[in-house]
Amino acid sequence: MPKGILNTSQFYLLITDTKGNVQYLNSLLSSYLCITPENYSEITTDWIFSHEEWNKINNRIIELENGEATLFTETLKINNLSFLWEISLLTSPDQTSGLLFLGTISEFDKTITVLDNSSTETNLNTYGFEYTFEQSPIGIAFFFPDGSWKKVNPKFCEISGYTKEELKYLHWTDLLMPKYLEDAQNLWQQLIHQEIPQHTAEIPLKGKNEDNKWCTLHFFPVFNSENQLLFLVTYIEDVSLRKNISNQLQRSQFLLNNLGKNTSIGDWQYDITTNTLEWTDEIFYIHELPLSATPTMEESLTYFANEHQDIVKNAIQELITKGAPLDLKVKLITGNGNIRWVHILGNLIVENHNSPRIMGSIQNITHIQEQEELISQLSLIARKTSNIIILTDKHRKIIWVNEAYTKLTGYTIEEVLGRNPSFVQFSGTDPITIETLRNKLNNAEPYRCELLNQGKSGNTFWLDLDIQPLFNTNNELNRFLGIETDITQQKAVMQLLTEQNEKFKEIAFLQSHVLRRPISSIIGLCYLINLENERKLDFDKIIEYVNHLNIAANETDQVIRNIMDKVNYISNLSVDSTA
Repeated sequence: MPKGILNTSQFYLLITDTKGNVQYLNSLLSSYLCITPENYSEITTDWIFSHEEWNKINNRIIELENGEATLFTETLKINNLSFLWEISLLTSPDQTSGLLFLGTISEFDKTITVLDNSSTETNLNTYGFEYTFEQSPIGIAFFFPDGSWKKVNPKFCEISGYTKEELKYLHWTDLLMPKYLEDAQNLWQQLIHQEIPQHTAEIPLKGKNEDNKWCTLHFFPVFNSENQLLFLVTYIEDVSLRKNISNQLQRSQFLLNNLGKNTSIGDWQYDITTNTLEWTDEIFYIHELPLSATPTMEESLTYFANEHQDIVKNAIQELITKGAPLDLKVKLITGNGNIRWVHILGNLIVENHNSPRIMGSIQNITHIQEQEELISQLSLIARKTSNIIILTDKHRKIIWVNEAYTKLTGYTIEEVLGRNPSFVQFSGTDPITIETLRNKLNNAEPYRCELLNQGKSGNTFWLDLDIQPLFNTNNELNRFLGIETDITQQKAVMQLLTEQNEKFKEIAFLQSHVLRRPISSIIGLCYLINLENERKLDFDKIIEYVNHLNIAANETDQVIRNIMDKVNYISNLSVDSTA
């Protein structure tokens, strides 16, 4: 393009190399900068733009150089005046690259305030505003002081959903949601009366199709040289996507923080090249260390129990050298001296242009480990106890039995899994007991009773059953636990004792009649002897009575011996039965 055309352009034009050395600037820009065109080769962009402004576009320039973009727009200030720049990449015939800056004044500043009402449109066009206004990626609207529309650009229409014609019949507050209306009206009055110079807000706008969009709005008034308000300008940018992403990130962060607290899980990262270790807050809580602590990888290893330090160290070395994932359950000694079990996970991450690093997590599993140890101990007790243990699900299907069960019944655990424990019940059990048991189970109530069961080989045995319903943390029925004791021997003894009692009763009944006769004779003879003694009868008569008394006594003794023989016989039978 001929330099004459560039110099007479209504745009501010700047060409630099990719290092920021000025290659060309047109007369409009050199005039504003107060330098002659001959001197531009002696300056760099650092002289034109502040360091902060130039940093705003550095990453975008890299995108141009990598072919990820062809051009972009950015607002940059020169001497406190804002310009909207369109920046693109130039390639010369010798394949060297440069940057093309094409800009217009993008914001009304001191220059605008001196414009009067009659010359406003002309001067705006002079500065190339019309082109920037129509092509701007940001919505722009001009309002009269009463809030009616003066001018809008296409981007504003796109964001609001209204055409220019439709906006003519709306007040600017019609685009606001009711909850923001009062504050917006107060803001408008403050801008008009110069109580505030400008204002920026982020609020949702009510679009034409009720599709509310979060937007950033920047308001500022424009006055003429006599300090009379000409109009108000609003810049509007649709930030819905950013807002949604931000909300989602906040929600995700909130959920992650809560998840970390509820599950005692924290994340850690170790940069292998720089030897720097980073922890999330939860890991500090697990270690019982202040958040201000800055442990190194070497220091972090010292918090593990002595017997586990080498295990962790070797696993990390394996991860670094061979990429083997880290997955350990080890003991930790906290900063307060408490013992905790933790589950450590880690993976090696290698990305382009980044140092290799390890990313992982640490979970406090102390409670889980203690429960597992307790369950292991209880399981060992349950397996080895002589009592029969049966565990069923809430539908009364067997999910586990111990060795005592398989030994007594003859069924293997594989043969009983999924079956109802009642399949071994024998018909000799009292029907009322079975019905009561069924009702108790249906109501998830504990119950204790005696049952007659039958084993796989047909053997029968009596069990004392104590069954308990088990509930989860939500008080919902989860399992049934049955503890059974083999009482077959006790039942046999009780049966024998019952039979003995019946025989003893029979002996007592029968022998009492036999024994009563000689005893009656003894009583009668004793009476006669006493009577003869009172009458002073002869001695021979008394001797006769005594002889009869002796016979009755011997008969009584024989009856007693017979009773004892029968008792001993029955007792010997009971001993032989229980031997």
